[in-house]
Amino acid sequence: MKQLYLLRHAKSDRSIERNFGINEDDIKRPLSRRGIKAAQKVNDFFIERKISIDLIKYSSAVRSIQTYEYLKDSLKKSQARECNAIYTFDVKHLLKIISRTNGEINNLLVIGHNPAMQESIIRLSDSAFSTPLYNKIKEKFPTASLAILSFEFNNWNDILSSQGVLVDFVRPVDL
Repeated sequence: MKQLYLLRHAKSDRSIERNFGINEDDIKRPLSRRGIKAAQKVNDFFIERKISIDLIKYSSAVRSIQTYEYLKDSLKKSQARECNAIYTFDVKHLLKIISRTNGEINNLLVIGHNPAMQESIIRLSDSAFSTPLYNKIKEKFPTASLAILSFEFNNWNDILSSQGVLVDFVRPVDL
Protein backbone atom coordinates (compact mmCIF):
# COMPACT_ATOMS: atom_id res chain seq x y z
CA MET A 1 0.00 0.00 0.00
CA LYS A 2 1.24 3.49 -0.89
CA GLN A 3 0.24 6.87 0.52
CA LEU A 4 0.52 10.01 -1.58
CA TYR A 5 0.42 13.39 0.14
CA LEU A 6 -0.17 16.28 -2.25
CA LEU A 7 0.45 19.69 -0.71
CA ARG A 8 -0.04 22.90 -2.58
CA HIS A 9 2.63 25.42 -1.59
CA ALA A 10 1.59 28.06 0.95
CA LYS A 11 0.40 31.53 -0.11
CA SER A 12 3.02 33.61 -1.88
CA ASP A 13 3.67 37.31 -1.53
CA ARG A 14 2.64 39.37 -4.54
CA SER A 15 3.00 42.75 -2.84
CA ILE A 16 5.83 43.88 -5.15
CA GLU A 17 3.57 43.34 -8.15
CA ARG A 18 0.55 45.00 -6.49
CA ASN A 19 2.34 47.92 -4.89
CA PHE A 20 4.93 48.77 -7.51
CA GLY A 21 3.61 47.25 -10.73
CA ILE A 22 6.79 45.21 -11.05
CA ASN A 23 6.29 41.74 -12.47
CA GLU A 24 8.33 39.53 -10.21
CA ASP A 25 9.53 36.31 -11.78
CA ASP A 26 6.94 33.69 -10.74
CA ILE A 27 9.51 31.15 -9.57
CA LYS A 28 11.09 33.71 -7.21
CA ARG A 29 7.98 34.71 -5.24
CA PRO A 30 8.44 34.12 -1.49
CA LEU A 31 5.78 33.22 1.06
CA SER A 32 3.52 35.90 2.45
CA ARG A 33 2.88 36.28 6.19
CA ARG A 34 -0.37 34.41 5.70
CA GLY A 35 1.53 31.68 3.86
CA ILE A 36 4.04 31.32 6.68
CA LYS A 37 1.25 30.91 9.23
CA ALA A 38 -0.47 28.32 7.02
CA ALA A 39 2.75 26.34 6.53
CA GLN A 40 3.26 26.33 10.29
CA LYS A 41 -0.27 24.97 10.74
CA VAL A 42 0.45 22.17 8.28
CA ASN A 43 3.65 21.39 10.20
CA ASP A 44 1.61 21.15 13.41
CA PHE A 45 -0.87 18.86 11.63
CA PHE A 46 1.95 16.48 10.63
CA ILE A 47 3.22 16.47 14.23
CA GLU A 48 -0.24 15.92 15.77
CA ARG A 49 -1.06 13.07 13.38
CA LYS A 50 2.44 11.59 13.73
CA ILE A 51 2.64 11.34 9.96
CA SER A 52 5.74 9.63 8.65
CA ILE A 53 6.98 10.48 5.17
CA ASP A 54 9.68 8.49 3.38
CA LEU A 55 10.40 11.03 0.66
CA ILE A 56 9.51 14.67 0.05
CA LYS A 57 9.75 16.05 -3.47
CA TYR A 58 9.25 19.78 -3.78
CA SER A 59 9.25 22.32 -6.54
CA SER A 60 12.21 24.61 -7.12
CA ALA A 61 9.97 27.68 -6.77
CA VAL A 62 10.92 29.79 -3.74
CA ARG A 63 7.42 29.49 -2.25
CA SER A 64 7.60 25.68 -2.42
CA ILE A 65 11.10 25.58 -0.95
CA GLN A 66 9.98 27.84 1.91
CA THR A 67 6.85 25.72 2.48
CA TYR A 68 9.12 22.70 2.81
CA GLU A 69 11.40 24.61 5.22
CA TYR A 70 8.44 25.20 7.56
CA LEU A 71 7.64 21.46 7.53
CA LYS A 72 11.14 20.26 8.39
CA ASP A 73 10.43 20.06 12.14
CA SER A 74 7.71 17.48 11.62
CA LEU A 75 9.54 15.49 8.93
CA LYS A 76 13.07 15.16 10.32
CA LYS A 77 13.45 11.51 9.32
CA SER A 78 12.32 12.07 5.74
CA GLN A 79 14.50 12.21 2.67
CA ALA A 80 13.93 15.44 0.77
CA ARG A 81 14.68 16.44 -2.80
CA GLU A 82 14.19 19.71 -4.58
CA CYS A 83 12.94 18.84 -8.03
CA ASN A 84 12.95 21.39 -10.86
CA ALA A 85 10.45 19.27 -12.81
CA ILE A 86 7.79 19.73 -10.11
CA TYR A 87 7.67 23.41 -11.01
CA THR A 88 4.85 22.50 -13.37
CA PHE A 89 1.20 23.34 -13.73
CA ASP A 90 0.52 20.33 -16.00
CA VAL A 91 -1.18 17.29 -14.46
CA LYS A 92 0.29 14.77 -16.92
CA HIS A 93 3.80 15.98 -16.24
CA LEU A 94 3.31 15.86 -12.46
CA LEU A 95 1.91 12.32 -12.60
CA LYS A 96 4.89 11.16 -14.67
CA ILE A 97 7.24 12.56 -12.02
CA ILE A 98 5.34 10.75 -9.26
CA SER A 99 5.32 7.51 -11.28
CA ARG A 100 9.14 7.54 -11.41
CA THR A 101 9.44 7.34 -7.62
CA ASN A 102 11.38 4.36 -6.29
CA GLY A 103 9.07 1.49 -5.29
CA GLU A 104 10.70 1.28 -1.86
CA ILE A 105 9.09 4.62 -0.98
CA ASN A 106 5.71 4.00 0.66
CA ASN A 107 4.79 7.51 1.84
CA LEU A 108 5.47 10.26 -0.66
CA LEU A 109 4.87 13.98 -0.10
CA VAL A 110 4.86 16.27 -3.14
CA ILE A 111 4.84 20.05 -2.65
CA GLY A 112 3.79 21.73 -5.86
CA HIS A 113 1.49 24.02 -7.77
CA ASN A 114 -2.05 24.32 -9.05
CA PRO A 115 -3.78 23.41 -11.25
CA ALA A 116 -1.57 20.29 -11.48
CA MET A 117 -2.09 19.40 -7.80
CA GLN A 118 -5.87 19.70 -7.85
CA GLU A 119 -6.22 17.94 -11.20
CA SER A 120 -3.96 15.10 -10.01
CA ILE A 121 -6.15 14.49 -6.99
CA ILE A 122 -9.29 14.48 -9.10
CA ARG A 123 -7.73 12.18 -11.68
CA LEU A 124 -6.30 9.76 -9.12
CA SER A 125 -9.32 9.59 -6.81
CA ASP A 126 -11.86 6.91 -7.45
CA SER A 127 -14.89 8.90 -8.61
CA ALA A 128 -17.15 6.18 -7.20
CA PHE A 129 -16.24 7.63 -3.81
CA SER A 130 -17.65 11.07 -4.52
CA THR A 131 -17.47 12.21 -0.92
CA PRO A 132 -17.85 15.70 0.54
CA LEU A 133 -14.03 15.88 0.71
CA TYR A 134 -13.72 15.02 -2.97
CA ASN A 135 -16.36 17.59 -3.87
CA LYS A 136 -14.52 20.28 -1.85
CA ILE A 137 -11.32 19.57 -3.77
CA LYS A 138 -13.16 19.73 -7.10
CA GLU A 139 -14.53 23.12 -6.06
CA LYS A 140 -11.25 24.61 -4.83
CA PHE A 141 -7.79 23.50 -3.71
CA PRO A 142 -6.44 26.52 -1.77
CA THR A 143 -2.81 27.24 -1.03
CA ALA A 144 -1.29 25.12 1.78
CA SER A 145 -4.03 22.52 1.35
CA LEU A 146 -3.13 18.87 1.74
CA ALA A 147 -4.78 15.84 0.18
CA ILE A 148 -3.91 12.31 1.25
CA LEU A 149 -4.54 9.44 -1.14
CA SER A 150 -4.08 5.73 -0.52
CA PHE A 151 -3.30 3.18 -3.23
CA GLU A 152 -3.25 -0.62 -3.43
CA PHE A 153 -0.12 -1.15 -5.51
CA ASN A 154 3.57 -1.82 -4.92
CA ASN A 155 5.21 0.37 -7.55
CA TRP A 156 4.62 4.05 -8.17
CA ASN A 157 4.71 3.47 -11.92
CA ASP A 158 1.29 1.81 -11.49
CA ILE A 159 -0.22 5.11 -10.37
CA LEU A 160 -1.18 6.12 -13.89
CA SER A 161 -3.61 3.22 -14.19
CA SER A 162 -4.80 3.15 -10.59
CA GLN A 163 -7.60 4.72 -8.62
CA GLY A 164 -6.77 5.87 -5.13
CA VAL A 165 -8.91 6.42 -2.10
CA LEU A 166 -9.06 9.99 -0.85
CA VAL A 167 -8.22 9.54 2.83
CA ASP A 168 -8.19 13.17 3.93
CA PHE A 169 -8.30 16.76 2.73
CA VAL A 170 -7.06 19.49 5.02
CA ARG A 171 -7.11 23.23 4.41
CA PRO A 172 -5.33 25.77 6.62
CA VAL A 173 -8.70 27.23 7.54
CA ASP A 174 -9.63 23.81 9.03
CA LEU A 175 -6.57 23.70 11.29
